[in-house]
Amino acid sequence: MDHAAIDDYLARYAQTLARFDVTAAAGLWAEPGMIVDDRFSGILDDRAAMARGLERSYPLYRALGLASVGHELLDTTFLTGAIALV
Repeated sequence: MDHAAIDDYLARYAQTLARFDVTAAAGLWAEPGMIVDDRFSGILDDRAAMARGLERSYPLYRALGLASVGHELLDTTFLTGAIALV
């Protein structure tokens, strides 16, 4: 894994969010998937659960007028050969 691979992954994930494509977005997650934010911390066992969770957030994204998603890779800390904190 290198910075180019991480940047490519983030760009592909952003494209799935901008298209509101829950299946493609969930396909980019590892199983099980972990979500941690200010309101929720938990494990999603499979991609179907991930897709359902994303789908529930899309009405808010649409209401906010989401047209595109971007990213700026500021820093990367490789925790293992396959896991990075970005």
